[in-house]
Parts: sequence; C-alpha cells; structure tokens
Amino acid sequence: CHQGKTVWIELKIGSSNTVYFQNSQIGFIGEAEKHGEKVKVLMRKDNLLYLIDGSILLNLVAKKVGDDKISFKINELSRAYIWGEPWKWSEITQRIYE
Repeated sequence: CHQGKTVWIELKIGSSNTVYFQNSQIGFIGEAEKHGEKVKVLMRKDNLLYLIDGSILLNLVAKKVGDDKISFKINELSRAYIWGEPWKWSEITQRIYE
C-alpha cells in the first residue's frame, strides 16, 4: 500500500525461458482482478527485472505442468516493463503503483 493505492505483488524467479505459477496463484490473480484489486508480477531472470500486470498474464496462453502448476514463456511477456541493472527503483515503484 502506497499513498492510498493497494497493489498485490507476486514475486517470481524465471528459469530458462519459463516462469512457473501454482494454479492457486493464477486463481488469486483472477479473483483479485474481478474485485477491482490490482495485481502485478515482479520477476527476476538473470540480471533483468520484469513487471507485468496480472490482467495481462491472465490473457496469455499457459501450459499445464503437472497437477498444480502452469508455466508461461518469458518471451511471451512482451507487454512487461523490463529493467536491467542497475535497477531504477523509483521508476519501478512508480510503475507498480500506476
């Protein structure tokens, strides 16, 4: 919560070209968005940080991996904000709360 704005942030680490979610995490994003809450995913892969709106993630095609996991290809996150090191935390914070 910052200056009266609430945003849920899901933190992830990318592996190879894939990011994994539990089904329940995607379900939470969907329910939160349905009730007007903002959800963002902040992911690190190597020396890059990615920030993507949960609503965009919900519209991407996911691949089921096992009973309770799904995966997304990182290169499909074209609508993500991406930062390299050194990370610009003031800009990242601004993007999170917009």
